[in-house]
Amino acid sequence: MKNALIISLNFRVAHISHLIASYRQFEELGYNSILYIHPNLIPFLPSEITNITNLNQIESAAIAIFWFPATKNLVEMLRLKWHFKAKIIYVFHEPIESRSTYRNFGLSRSEIVKIYARYLYQLSFVFISNAIILPSHKALKLYDNSIALKINRHRQYIPLLFSDESNGAKISREYFSYIGTIAYDHAYNEYLRFITQAINDTAIPNQIKFMIATRNKVDRSEEINTFIKNGRLKVIDGHPLSDDEINQCYASSFGVWNAYHRSTQSGVLAKASMFGTPAIVTSKNLSEFATDGKNVIACQNNTSYIQLKEALLKLYTSFDYLSQNSKKIFNTVFNYKIHNNTMYNLLSRLTSVNKSGGVKLLISISFIQERRVA
Repeated sequence: MKNALIISLNFRVAHISHLIASYRQFEELGYNSILYIHPNLIPFLPSEITNITNLNQIESAAIAIFWFPATKNLVEMLRLKWHFKAKIIYVFHEPIESRSTYRNFGLSRSEIVKIYARYLYQLSFVFISNAIILPSHKALKLYDNSIALKINRHRQYIPLLFSDESNGAKISREYFSYIGTIAYDHAYNEYLRFITQAINDTAIPNQIKFMIATRNKVDRSEEINTFIKNGRLKVIDGHPLSDDEINQCYASSFGVWNAYHRSTQSGVLAKASMFGTPAIVTSKNLSEFATDGKNVIACQNNTSYIQLKEALLKLYTSFDYLSQNSKKIFNTVFNYKIHNNTMYNLLSRLTSVNKSGGVKLLISISFIQERRVA
């Protein structure tokens, strides 16, 4: 049985759900799955998952899929391609947008320069890889309109992959939650301003509580401490959250914050849908994964208290309907099993080589046809 490496070389516990789903998928496609990961992730893995932390621990690899960007990717891609003769797949989450887009978000010149520097480095991954996976229609469009397409035309649309980690247990839905990294793109400050007003708003039912769950350290102002003491705010912070902890947060929330300044695709939205938890999003970030009034409530402006309050109350009063649709989105879009055939076809194209070692003409024709269809 051929080895398939599922790779994430940064320490991000939130990535484990993706990695395990990919691991299960390659198992079902007939490969011997192995996670190649940052060593600090090992304590957070299920015991039955085979893993390595160094390529010296294996003798062969047929496929290597890099799920996230990391500085170490470049060296390991080269080693896998030339020493192990593996086929390389890179999941490109966020192709570059225009400079004006970043300026409109209020990013400084130095921050924009850093974004472009990271992008240029990722283009080396694109060049080395045998195929690129784009996990959203927006990412696919950005890729096709950039220099990346000229570097590597072999790209495939596959959404973020998850296995269903919900256990069906009924948990009280108390919270409207911010779950994930505290970041400008995720509009954390806007969430904080909103809940501060909401908690002091007598028109918001006292049954509605709020939660912040993040590996970052939350700045506990006197007001934040008062909200915590009064039971209106729960904060889980300052350490990497295990998958079980993260799942508990989604399962106990009637809604999550996804009203980001910018989003190509959101792992938070996908993971929330696993638990039938709808979200508040910004209208500009509506996508094939998020339909206003169906599995999300959209607002035009994530700084408008009136709009956010209206969206919150809609989530709260229409939870059953939104939750049912949210779970349906997970089952039909994000569950890895739905995409087994697509991944199988991609792998078949990559591993079909002629006797001289060149890729068959059929592969090139297939990719060209795929691009025309897309």
